Amino acid sequence: MKVSVIIAAYNIEKYIQRCIESVVNQSEREIEIIIVNDGSTDNTLNIINKVNELDDRIIVINKKNQGLIEARKTGLKYANGEFILFLDGDDWLENNCIEELYKTANDKKADVVLYNAYMVYDDRKEIFDTFIEKFIDDIKKNPVKNLLLLNISPTIWSKFIKKSFIEENNIEFPQNISYAEDLAAVLNIFINKPKIVCNEKRLYNYYQRNDSISNKISSKVLEIDDAIQFIKEKLVEINIYYENKEEFEYTVFRHLLISKILRFNYLYPERKKVFQQYKARNIDINKNKYIIRDLSYGNRNLKLRINLYNLNYSIATLCDKSLGYVK
Repeated sequence: MKVSVIIAAYNIEKYIQRCIESVVNQSEREIEIIIVNDGSTDNTLNIINKVNELDDRIIVINKKNQGLIEARKTGLKYANGEFILFLDGDDWLENNCIEELYKTANDKKADVVLYNAYMVYDDRKEIFDTFIEKFIDDIKKNPVKNLLLLNISPTIWSKFIKKSFIEENNIEFPQNISYAEDLAAVLNIFINKPKIVCNEKRLYNYYQRNDSISNKISSKVLEIDDAIQFIKEKLVEINIYYENKEEFEYTVFRHLLISKILRFNYLYPERKKVFQQYKARNIDINKNKYIIRDLSYGNRNLKLRINLYNLNYSIATLCDKSLGYVK
């Protein structure tokens, strides 16, 4: 078996058939399709079962709801493929995705293949670079550093992974992390120094639906600190924290302050607590070369907002409201 495609599905009755059909119709036929229904309460399982009757390569696993990480871990236990591809149940693959990735991995004898995607909205389709092309050489040499610097997307679905590499290095998905879980999982792979190659083709369609978890904020956002702490502990455990300290601080800055405070345009209930998690990391933005670099290229208003938040959260929030940055 060449490839195991693992699909995690939870309450996605509108999208799951499109997802499965994109795998069933792949130009590469030597695959298995493992669908993990994570306790869906809508019509998702019925749709999966109907499609299952049409293709004997499909394996359906029905389990109680435990979240995305547990669904993927369950699927991995059943996988027999030489390579693993994780697919979210509301996304879909280009018709030649698996053929392209398998050929790249085989030709280059890779442990992990990175590849690009499309970001799909209801009214448009945009390019989604999951790695920055100009950093390809350094990505291959220093994947952990480049993951922390966001030169590589933390998404697990954009990694085509050799199953024997996972097994030989006893790589497991992190426990008890339900927000930013991909970032923690990918770091767990990269610290084991895989041979990485890049395929620049766009082979995956990432659907940004209005009700998706990644498109809104819930109370789970506070659990992002668990992922960040997991990363720090892993770096310390293998004695590479201090050589990557600035990179680690940069990922905290980007994931907490920039992504969860400055780029969300409404005052969700947990916002102040997220900011407090960021402040607790004691990052000096004036001494981190990567943050200094970003601020030197950023617009003046962004710099002022960051400095004001570092001085006083309440005053900064009032200013953001008066200027229309948040509602």
